[in-house]
Amino acid sequence: MNSKMQNQKSLEQQVQIASSDLELLKDEELEARAGLDDLLKNLSLRGKVARWAAVAVLVVGNFVGMVMPAHAVNRARCEPETFNIAQGPRGDRATMCFANAGEVLVGIADVHRVYTGNNEGFVMTNKGTFNFGRHQVIDFINTVGTVTINTIHIN
Repeated sequence: MNSKMQNQKSLEQQVQIASSDLELLKDEELEARAGLDDLLKNLSLRGKVARWAAVAVLVVGNFVGMVMPAHAVNRARCEPETFNIAQGPRGDRATMCFANAGEVLVGIADVHRVYTGNNEGFVMTNKGTFNFGRHQVIDFINTVGTVTINTIHIN
């Protein structure tokens, strides 16, 4: 009989603990619904939201990456149709060339002139942004002096 009473008392304690846990969960749920201020206070919920946001960004990024074509300006052999950069003391010969549509961040110093080949777009330099059309020569050395090209954008 004593054992039966202990079991009943233990069961009552467990029900009481479960009830208090349920109340805590209800309070947390209310806090979660309360708005952004409560979201910032609730660290465990904030972590869950951050994880879900990260997953959403990855999914959307993969989807966009699959749908949109890849565009990349890349180095190429210097030819009359490529975007040709002339550097150095005389700057009369192409030292570095690029092809394909897109944009690339670079750090090409001591640029005297560029020949655009079959390309249109713009270059961002330490002395401003310069738009270019097809088969155009931009002579930096005689206008603004040598430049450092930071970005090449080819349409």
